Amino acid sequence: MRAIADRSGVDRLSRKLTKAADEMPRRAATLFRAGLYTLIPDVEAVYKAVTPVLTGNLERSTTASITIIGDGLEAEIAVDQPAQNERGDQYARFLIQGHRIVAWGHDTGRYQPPNPYPDQARIMVAPMLQRAMKRTGEETMIALTTILHEP
Repeated sequence: MRAIADRSGVDRLSRKLTKAADEMPRRAATLFRAGLYTLIPDVEAVYKAVTPVLTGNLERSTTASITIIGDGLEAEIAVDQPAQNERGDQYARFLIQGHRIVAWGHDTGRYQPPNPYPDQARIMVAPMLQRAMKRTGEETMIALTTILHEP
């Protein structure tokens, strides 16, 4: 009689593990996406904080977006700064790469050195992403524990 009782416990655990294996990728992807979407305002704030400000147009034009790739456990965060000068040129790249200084159509012979501020922002954003991933892992483990403790 004892062998039958032990077998039913093994079968129940096997069913729970199978259910967990089926549900966890979807739950993990959902938690991962939710965690990333909550970061968008923070990512934008970091980029705005390190963006050089002359007129404020570049800072005000900063937006962050997230593209979820594949099964939802991979994502790309993009930051766009579409501010334009009076000729309609997007000028963030000129700040990043450096440029000749031209005033009223005349080359001044001076040069503005590169300012790789997006690199600084990426360094500042990395710990935020790590914390979000850690939270996602913890929430995924809680979900797994919940499934395994279901009757």
